[in-house]
Amino acid sequence: MSSFRYGVSLYSYTDDFGTVMTLDDAFDHVADTGSTGIEILGETSIPLYPEPPAAWLDHWFAQLDRYKLEPTNLACWVDTRIQLDRNMTVAEGTAQIAQDLRLAHQLGFRFIRPKFGVIDEELTPDPIWEGAVERNLDLAHQLDLVILPGGFSYGDYLRSGAMAARSPILDAVRRFAQRGGRVLGVCNGFQILTEAGLLPGALMRNRDLRFICRTVGLRVETTNSPFTARYAPGAVLEIPVAHHDGNFSADDETLARLEGEDQVAFRYCDAHERVDETTNPNGSRANIAGIVSDNRRVLGLMPHPENLVEPALGGTDGRALFESLLEALP
Repeated sequence: MSSFRYGVSLYSYTDDFGTVMTLDDAFDHVADTGSTGIEILGETSIPLYPEPPAAWLDHWFAQLDRYKLEPTNLACWVDTRIQLDRNMTVAEGTAQIAQDLRLAHQLGFRFIRPKFGVIDEELTPDPIWEGAVERNLDLAHQLDLVILPGGFSYGDYLRSGAMAARSPILDAVRRFAQRGGRVLGVCNGFQILTEAGLLPGALMRNRDLRFICRTVGLRVETTNSPFTARYAPGAVLEIPVAHHDGNFSADDETLARLEGEDQVAFRYCDAHERVDETTNPNGSRANIAGIVSDNRRVLGLMPHPENLVEPALGGTDGRALFESLLEALP
């Protein structure tokens, strides 16, 4: 099925307040919006969840084909407190996510979006979330992708990404990467990957010591990776950045290795492909905006390709990165 442009989530979707929409009606509505992707909530949308009958599975795939929709995310609820008269254990949360991973795979989804119960008015997730996710990374390895998004983890205390890189779950991410799993780190995710030793170098304070939030030019430096295969060599993209610590730094030996091994994925440039100090927004060495690992299965970049994946968001220059990943996944 072709890569989705944008999609609609049925998590709380209805055509009129207070009504309940059937899945077939929802397919009609979603297709009418021009969407090419659909997200459903397992417990709400799937009869006899988590083991739908064969007839429903046949109907599900027939509807996807009829409306030309791609299953994007399976949303799932890890009910940590509501229905139980006690706190859910890590083992129970692990089993819940494993169950939804297998169901998502059966229905053609490449991603799940688990929601955990919260423990206070600050919406702090139940502490079992970390262990439950970590214990499922081996199973997720069959789907072969971990994404570390942007988001100023731990408030960027100490250094950007430093505390997150020492979180227990990163040990599992390291093992996942060492086994050949694909890992994408965007912005704070890139910082975490360098702090965790999964990518070389470091992300330092921007050259002018200011937060940068604007669109920048990027030149595609390599198409020899599962993240960039759909781009044309040397293509110039316009992608937004939003960071205070995006100044990529590395010693001369590391920089020479990155250049010599074709590990530089993106460089900052202008519309005419010029790469120099004037097109460098943050002071990064050699205008480096993103790099891949030795085995080319880990990518870190400071710009946000996920912000430009369909016209309604202002452009599609980031879409080919995710299309490349979709093609590379089993």
